[in-house]
Amino acid sequence: MDSRRSHFRVVAGLNVLSAPGDQAQIRSISKVRMHKDYDDVTSDSDVTLVLLSSPFDFTDHVQPVCTPHSVTQEFRLNFTHCFITGWGTFTYGCSMMNRLQEAEVELIDRRTCNLTTWYGGLITDNMICAGLESGAADSCQVITLRHF
Repeated sequence: MDSRRSHFRVVAGLNVLSAPGDQAQIRSISKVRMHKDYDDVTSDSDVTLVLLSSPFDFTDHVQPVCTPHSVTQEFRLNFTHCFITGWGTFTYGCSMMNRLQEAEVELIDRRTCNLTTWYGGLITDNMICAGLESGAADSCQVITLRHF
């Protein structure tokens, strides 16, 4: 991946693919660090850090991600839902959306996700299972959506 980092850019503040606009900020990648236990067959430990060429400037359109300060705070917050964003499709196999979409999805218990009628044991302790049990929204297909 390190030799290919020059082919990728990180963009923040973009909400329409075909028209980046004045709010978009583009950075090149200086360094890539994949998780040491990443498994490309199972997707276990599928997380990578990238070091940007320079920091983003925080504006009304570019904000840092909010994270819990500790495991204790995370437990007290009792997360049951989260928000996903992306340029997914309305239906499987269709082209991507031009406008960034957002959906609220449920965090689903790993035991449920690993049922044979769901993911059949493919969800590891290093993964988060989120979506709607009805299948109406996930990170690739956003049916219940909000435009940014």
